[in-house]
Amino acid sequence: MAEGHRARLRKRLMEEDIDEIPEYAVLEMILAGAIQRRDTCEIARQLIGEFGSLFAVMDAPYELLKNFPGVGEAAAAQIKLIPKFYRKYRLSKWQDGSKSKVLKNSEHVRDFIVDKFIGCDEEEFIVVCLADNGGVLHVDRVSKGSVNAVHVSVYEVIKLAVLYKAMRVIVAHNHVGGNALPSPKDCETTRILNEELGKIGVKLEDHIVVSEDDYVSVFEFMAKYMR
Repeated sequence: MAEGHRARLRKRLMEEDIDEIPEYAVLEMILAGAIQRRDTCEIARQLIGEFGSLFAVMDAPYELLKNFPGVGEAAAAQIKLIPKFYRKYRLSKWQDGSKSKVLKNSEHVRDFIVDKFIGCDEEEFIVVCLADNGGVLHVDRVSKGSVNAVHVSVYEVIKLAVLYKAMRVIVAHNHVGGNALPSPKDCETTRILNEELGKIGVKLEDHIVVSEDDYVSVFEFMAKYMR
């Protein structure tokens, strides 16, 4: 009976407008991949009821999901992998064989940076090394921290810029469970990086803070609020 129900649900998800399908039904199908021969509909409803939305379930800590009644390790992993799969899917569009992807405008930069942080549940700091025409030479995660702190090494940023012969650099980090407004420390880090990169003839294009789908340019923030 469970297999027949899942086949019908799979068909519905494939054929109908996903926007019109309840969130619990989508979650039910995700859970079905890890929970065999059991009704996942009720578990999905309970998860949505507990956390409030499909997004909130996906964003919940692994340990919390694992210990939720009826979920367990395999299903919790299945849930947490979906955002990671989506990030891989999004980032694959930036792969262009042997050619360097060119970030032509601020919208390109925004999409490229935000995609890098999909599914991240800890703060991370990335460095994007660019050619003078905006071509992406290299992207590196130089540090990874807790849910509210990440260590930034100015030396590591400069080393990457020199190693990949970058003319321009974009740095970015994410705020987990908060908003994208830069902190005083973010602004100070930006100032130091701007000065130190300038000494070797590399332009700091921007420092971008990401929180979920929102982002803020630290340069723009400083220009507006820290005159």
